[in-house]
Amino acid sequence: MMIIATIIGELFQEKRILSIIIFGASFSIIGIISSIFLGISKHRVNFSYISLSIGLGALFLILLWYILEHKELSCCNNSIFRPQGRNSFVLYIIHAIILAITVIIIPETISWGIIIVIGLVNVALLWFCAYILDKKKIYLTI
Repeated sequence: MMIIATIIGELFQEKRILSIIIFGASFSIIGIISSIFLGISKHRVNFSYISLSIGLGALFLILLWYILEHKELSCCNNSIFRPQGRNSFVLYIIHAIILAITVIIIPETISWGIIIVIGLVNVALLWFCAYILDKKKIYLTI
């Protein structure tokens, strides 16, 4: 999965957008067809899940790029994802901590509506942390 994601990243750096769209659509179709026979399981990380995740991820990347960068809909010529990209490792660690706390506090039998709210709060916290770290020019790179 990481190797294929790296290929998508290299295609994106080379601005080969049509190749990424074809790649994403192909993997999505392969994932959907194989899910008929294998099912889709995140916990087993089977072929269908990997194919569909890679395909939809590539298509979502192009959609975000088109909306935010190509059409320049972000204000002040700034990328909306720049703070997250500058501190991705720190945000990854913060996300793991928030997830661990959430798993300890929240019961497994909670309704899906509350889970969506918790997910949105998690994303808001991560974006807020990224914004604060970026404003204070605190960057941790490996």
